[in-house]
Amino acid sequence: RVPSSPRFVASVGTIERREELKGIQTGFKRGGMPLKDGATLVARLMEGSDIKSATEVMTESFRGSPDERPRARVAKYLLDQLESNPDEVCLVGVDEASDEVVAIVTLSFSQAARGGAD
Repeated sequence: RVPSSPRFVASVGTIERREELKGIQTGFKRGGMPLKDGATLVARLMEGSDIKSATEVMTESFRGSPDERPRARVAKYLLDQLESNPDEVCLVGVDEASDEVVAIVTLSFSQAARGGAD
C-alpha cells in the first residue's frame, strides 16, 4: 500500500515520482572511487547483510563524541533505514578488495526527512 496522505504527497510528489525515486535509489552503484591508502571503494544501497558491519563503522566513528549511541540503538536505526523511503536513502561504502563496509551515509531529500517541518 502506497501512502497517499497530503503530507506524504507534498513531500515526495506523485506516486509515479515516488516510484522513480525508489528506482534511482535501488539502482545506484558507483565503483572505483579511490581511498587514501590506494584501495578503491564502491558506493551502493545498504542491504540487510551490511547491518552488522555498518553498525560497527557507525559505533566506532562516534565513540567518545556527544553523538555516541549504544550499539543496539545504532543497529535499530540502520534496520529502519532498510525500509523503502523515497525521501531518504542509506548508502554504504564497500572496500572493493575485501568486500568490507568501511563507510556509511544517509541522504535526506526533503525537510521532513531531515526532521524538520515541511
